[in-house]
Amino acid sequence: MEKFLDEHSRNNIRAIFTGHDHLFAAFKRNHQYIFVSGGGGGDITNMRSILQGKRAWETKTLKGPLQILNDNCLGYEHHLDSELMMTRTDVTFEPHKIKYSVVNADSQKVVHVYEQEF
Repeated sequence: MEKFLDEHSRNNIRAIFTGHDHLFAAFKRNHQYIFVSGGGGGDITNMRSILQGKRAWETKTLKGPLQILNDNCLGYEHHLDSELMMTRTDVTFEPHKIKYSVVNADSQKVVHVYEQEF
């Protein structure tokens, strides 16, 4: 993803949307957001990851930069939030601003809001 964004930096890409089976995640690299919406219906099981240098076992929420022990996985230093839930991301446009609202698919409540000015 990072290589793609670097190769297309002149194309004014503001956000990338992708999916996963059971979790939501948000990343921000430079001025671009990357959203992973959890909508595939996979089992919701606790995450195991390394959070800011310490292993976070059996958690449902991760915030801030992550470290990973696998060199094949890039971008974790750009991590903002992860949550175990089914989600969708609603996008609204305002003058000079884009708002990304992450909505819990079960409760229909907004759980995260990210704003991007341009």
